[in-house]
Amino acid sequence: MSTWDSNFGKFNQSVSRLQKLQSLHKTLVNTRFYSYLPENSQGVRRLYFYGTENKVKAISSSAFSDPDRSTFYILEVEKSTEGLYQLLYREVDTSVSWLDDPNSEKNFTKPIVVLESKAKMSFEYFGWGSMSDYNERSFEERVWRSEYNAGSRNIPPEMLKLVFADKKQGSIYFPLLQWEYEYIGRSSEDESV
Repeated sequence: MSTWDSNFGKFNQSVSRLQKLQSLHKTLVNTRFYSYLPENSQGVRRLYFYGTENKVKAISSSAFSDPDRSTFYILEVEKSTEGLYQLLYREVDTSVSWLDDPNSEKNFTKPIVVLESKAKMSFEYFGWGSMSDYNERSFEERVWRSEYNAGSRNIPPEMLKLVFADKKQGSIYFPLLQWEYEYIGRSSEDESV
């Protein structure tokens, strides 16, 4: 293989990685904080956004595979068999699935590898502790958290950060400031049927 072929291959890999990151960025900045009615909730609606150190589950108005389509997405960090950490993305069209069970991962696409790194990756979430803290503008400042459940906090996070354990690689920040609430899922009328 010539030097030209080798360099061209590296260039193609870089372009592919950049395109995937751009698609991911568009999906994440278009995250919407939908309110849904879980089963056995006694009529209490919850916001759909669940984030842990290794996984994010949310809804976006711009799918990774088709920016004109809404999607439920899962973004997670897993260690591959080769020992690399992978940032994986999966999605399912919002017309295919309900939010009755936010823990369900059925019907999601096969994972797309967005990034690979030798360094461990994790997620952090920036935001208020609760809607009460936000309303009162309490002295507890907004902080970075390793877990964020918008359903129990009743307020969405403002930003998502992908952190690399190797500090030389820095972090990638994704703003989540689209505070447009929409109601989806079963309505109270649906329960009487």
